[in-house]
Amino acid sequence: MAKGQTYNYERIPRVDPITGTRYMQLTSFPTINMHLSYCYPNLTNGFTADSRRVVFLSRRAAHRTAPWDVFRVGVDGADFVQLTEREGVRGAVVSSQKPLVYFHSNGTLYSVDMDTFEEEEISHFETDKSQHGGRFSGWLSADERFCFVSAFDKSGYELIVRHATDGSGTAAIASAAEMRIHSIDPAGRGLFVSLNENGRWIIWLVDFDGARVVRYGENVCSHLSPLGNTGALQGCAVWPEHSLLLLTPGQERENRLLSGPDFWHSSASPDGRWIVADTNRPNEGIFLVNVATRRSAVLLHPHNVGGDAPWSHAHPFFSPDMRYVAFTTDATGSAQVCLVEIPASLTEQLARP
Repeated sequence: MAKGQTYNYERIPRVDPITGTRYMQLTSFPTINMHLSYCYPNLTNGFTADSRRVVFLSRRAAHRTAPWDVFRVGVDGADFVQLTEREGVRGAVVSSQKPLVYFHSNGTLYSVDMDTFEEEEISHFETDKSQHGGRFSGWLSADERFCFVSAFDKSGYELIVRHATDGSGTAAIASAAEMRIHSIDPAGRGLFVSLNENGRWIIWLVDFDGARVVRYGENVCSHLSPLGNTGALQGCAVWPEHSLLLLTPGQERENRLLSGPDFWHSSASPDGRWIVADTNRPNEGIFLVNVATRRSAVLLHPHNVGGDAPWSHAHPFFSPDMRYVAFTTDATGSAQVCLVEIPASLTEQLARP
């Protein structure tokens, strides 16, 4: 493999035998392939802003310590190109303003041009721990002035490290013994973070200087992310409750949007009108949810295993134009990136009161 190399099609058209929904398996190489985070690490998750390309990670070889490379592929399975060939790649996020993917490796933030493959070293943050960027995600502010990654200081505290994308510097803006960074705020106000406060995980909106500016209350979700740019959050209730929940600032009790299967990972459309969620215990498929009508239906069954490894989770999310849902499945024995076009008949059905 080599950076900038174009590969042959790997696409496989498939049909879900349960729902009859047609979808496209975009990758088929027998290593672990996994799309980028479903929970708003940037404005477009793993798609480019024009919804024509998907950016994903692929493990270089079939062993547990193999490095990850970043690839792009068209939504039709063509234009299959490797973008990186560097050790320790973490936190890849896609620009919605330029043809760039930002990523970090061993404390250094880089960008790579998706068309020319030119790579730029932007800035470096030194820590005493080898786990710099130990979390798999990175986060890109809505205005794209800053990239954020997690690092650890010598005492084991987690830091939120801010890199200016123009190369003007880095700073550790927050530190805590127990902290979970969930997503950026699509409205551009900061990062959504949970902090352990006397044994309770409290959700805060943290601004780009590290100040806690909005308190959202206790985190009662197994996974959560923004309800698009509405300012609210949505997430999947902790098992054994089977619900999708809405959370708003200062709310003492969550608002139950929908009860049903064991929703697991959910992501919202940019306008907050739709949610897509996978399920577990048992896996009943990927559900499409209309927020206004609170109606839902199975989009398709990904047939993923749903174990502890993140690439065994479907982690579905929308394209910016709401035409597609991307997801990962290991149903073939190795994790692959897939794409389903949302049937217009389904959205029309769910929009009816």
